[in-house]
Amino acid sequence: MLTATAVDAFSVDSGAAEATYNISVSQLSPSQENTGLELNAAAPSVVNPGINTFNMNINGQDHELSIEVEEGDTNEVVLQKMAVAINDVGLGVTGEVTAVSAEGTQQLVITADQTGTAGSFTLSDISGNAVTGTGADAVSTAAQDAAYTVDGTEYTSETNTIYLDGGLVTVNLKGAGESILKVTPDQKEVENAITAFVSEVNSFIDFLEANSDYIKDEVLSSMNSFITDHKMELESLGITPDEDGTLVINTGQLATAVSENLSGIKKTFGGLDGLAVQTENRAARIATDSPLNYAKEGEGMSMDFVDYLYGTSATMLKGIIQGMLLNTFA
Repeated sequence: MLTATAVDAFSVDSGAAEATYNISVSQLSPSQENTGLELNAAAPSVVNPGINTFNMNINGQDHELSIEVEEGDTNEVVLQKMAVAINDVGLGVTGEVTAVSAEGTQQLVITADQTGTAGSFTLSDISGNAVTGTGADAVSTAAQDAAYTVDGTEYTSETNTIYLDGGLVTVNLKGAGESILKVTPDQKEVENAITAFVSEVNSFIDFLEANSDYIKDEVLSSMNSFITDHKMELESLGITPDEDGTLVINTGQLATAVSENLSGIKKTFGGLDGLAVQTENRAARIATDSPLNYAKEGEGMSMDFVDYLYGTSATMLKGIIQGMLLNTFA
């Protein structure tokens, strides 16, 4: 009966809150549609020759439209002229000439671009019989607003898209009926985000070690100190240092931690003191400093290292933090 998405953030202070909503939809919000008479396309026009003027009223405002019907015009030609007149003024209503079931017959279908009562319209002749002759004023689908309740409170909406939790949860109504919507973290995505984070940190460590002839030892030791400072938090997730200094994940322990202590994980990675923000700050600092600050004195400078610090490191670390760790809810 509905689909939904939630604004997501791996933070203790942002993103959609975990919640359960009881949603009952009594009616959707359709666009108004007028369906004209089925006319023999090749027959002489049912609309009188000459200038035919008609009014389209949308939201209480009148708009005067006109077509010129010439002697010998067929129904198809006149229907097309009406569709063009309606579409050219750009009033949020679309006219289309469509074939119908009986062979050789066509009709004018006029549809509001906007759902709900805000898109309702009326047609009436001013001079001539363009509207009555084609039946363009016949409403086949009336405009109405969606009607629904959330946890027993009644609401209406001009569209079939509604918002909960201050706009953080978007719900698309698909049909009448009752549904229970649960907003919960995607645990598997959290696991994947943490795994990707560890992978990128390891790649950075590997790069530093591979370029140890050019890069000051303080860079790698600083990275190792950062890991040591957060040893307890990482170990609680099943993340431990290997002999070479890179991180190893116990996937079973990580899965358990995510399922049993997601709030703790959010606190560990989110917030000003969280691993995500701290690692981002560290990556940004390295990426924006001059590479010469990290070069060993008296040694040739690796151009790979220069390129890496100016581009890859920032893109890799900041991208993974902002793009994955900070977006883990569905």
